[in-house]
Amino acid sequence: MNEEFLKYNQTLASWVPEAIKAWAAKFERKNDNYGNSWLLTGQTLTLWFPLGLQLTSVRRQIMHGLITRMLDKLIRAAHIELAGVEDKVGEAASETFFDLGVYAFMAGVACFMEAGREAFDQALKTHAERKRPFTK
Repeated sequence: MNEEFLKYNQTLASWVPEAIKAWAAKFERKNDNYGNSWLLTGQTLTLWFPLGLQLTSVRRQIMHGLITRMLDKLIRAAHIELAGVEDKVGEAASETFFDLGVYAFMAGVACFMEAGREAFDQALKTHAERKRPFTK
């Protein structure tokens, strides 16, 4: 083995344990802050769909991802706002709600992907006129 490889390997071997400790500490802070939102999200989806899900289309795969993220954010917001959990990781409730809103808008826009841009533009125009654009 050449000298450069050995030096690289030694550096990597010395840094990895430090990184693992830092990541473990971050996990503990986030888990204390949010509870097991990652676990609760999975449990919630299992309760809603006890027979499992068939993610047979790109749209369903996208929606699964977005709904999973929204559930996770909603659980985090509940821990902060309803349970009064102190923020320990620098992510305020407002940031969590904004993230939730972004994922919700992404899902709403994704609903129009199959209908096309014209349908999306018409829905935006109708909404701006204060009608009910999102109903069939």
